[in-house]
Amino acid sequence: MTSERWQIDPTGPAGQHHPAESARGFWLGADMASDALIKDGGSRLQPSRALASSVWAVAKLQLEPQGAWTQGVLDNISSKLPMFSPQELSNSIWGAATLRWPLPSTLLQRFEDTSLDLLDQFTTQNLSNTLWALAVMGHRCGPEWQFEYCKQMRGSVPHMHALQLCDVMWAMAQLRMAPPALLVDAALQRVAAELDSVSVRELAELLHALAVLRARPAAAWLAVMGDELLHLAAPASVLRTEPPTVSQPKASAGVRRQTTQAHEQQGGVDMDGVSAAGTGGTESNRRPSEGVERGVYVGVERGVVGGDKHVAESMSCLCRSMCALVKLGYRPSDRWLARTMSVLQPHLPELHTNELPEVILALSTLRYAPAPVWLAAYALRVETVGLGALQADQLVIILESLTALGFAGRDALMTRMSKAAQEQRS
Repeated sequence: MTSERWQIDPTGPAGQHHPAESARGFWLGADMASDALIKDGGSRLQPSRALASSVWAVAKLQLEPQGAWTQGVLDNISSKLPMFSPQELSNSIWGAATLRWPLPSTLLQRFEDTSLDLLDQFTTQNLSNTLWALAVMGHRCGPEWQFEYCKQMRGSVPHMHALQLCDVMWAMAQLRMAPPALLVDAALQRVAAELDSVSVRELAELLHALAVLRARPAAAWLAVMGDELLHLAAPASVLRTEPPTVSQPKASAGVRRQTTQAHEQQGGVDMDGVSAAGTGGTESNRRPSEGVERGVYVGVERGVVGGDKHVAESMSCLCRSMCALVKLGYRPSDRWLARTMSVLQPHLPELHTNELPEVILALSTLRYAPAPVWLAAYALRVETVGLGALQADQLVIILESLTALGFAGRDALMTRMSKAAQEQRS
């Protein structure tokens, strides 16, 4: 997830250059001119600006430059890093992370050292992009850098939009950084107010981040987010069709107690010092349902859903979101769960290996048993993946969860799972 948005408006004002055109034009000339710009100290463009702009343009256009060019740029960045401005530092690290360049730890450490004294000059976009990039690369900065970053975030949060806040929350969760309470509160309120600008992936990653950071948003906020996720990820035909009523086991006392407590948390209760207000989500914040009635994926409007790859991604996001809701102590309604199961069932054959135990564990935790046909399709997916692709702990989770949900089919598969788990542990 990244806050940098890349959209080309074909209906833009005539005669006006779009940033995308400028970036493409820059890149077309960058391959030929970058060496000269880097080596020519008398160039109109400073070497640092040429380097940062080249990396930014390549990442924006999702190009794959030749290895020699990439290595040459990285070598020059390494030698000229102290000359970089805040914008150039942010553009370079964001571009390298977007392109998944494997930067050496020594270069990442030098980036941390160079940026430390410049963080007070970073814009809100620089702050969000930089932390996102560091999280993608798995580089956790030292305590001094984290302290200074959080200090700058406290003053920048009121000026950040929802996507930037989502990026920062996701990055802090990945890097296990403790976010300022102000940041969590602002993220919840801003996302609820700007739902039209947030994609299904960003919602899923925000919920995951909140769960990792052990925040506790209000149940009303989580309910709105859950509805929005279905609107974004589900085919209109599914949402227009009321799922069949299935007799479900009642939630345990512990689940009911958690749900009741969550509803009472209008101001939020923090865990490990993480606050969560979550009072900004109201029914009026939700995306209008008219989009669902058009018979298309709502997410198409946000560039999220479209084509098999994006549909699969949306289903994956929906799975992760349901698991995050459970970890956040929220118990969705049976109606929401039934609709989610209806949406997921045709796509069970596409679930990733790591998602298989998470989904069934979430359902078992909620004490919600899907229809037998759903469980049979799930078991078939497990069998198709192959027991050898699953770790012992994952096999045990799947086996115990299916048993708890009353799954009675495929006895041979259940026996093989039990045997495979025992063999792996031995």
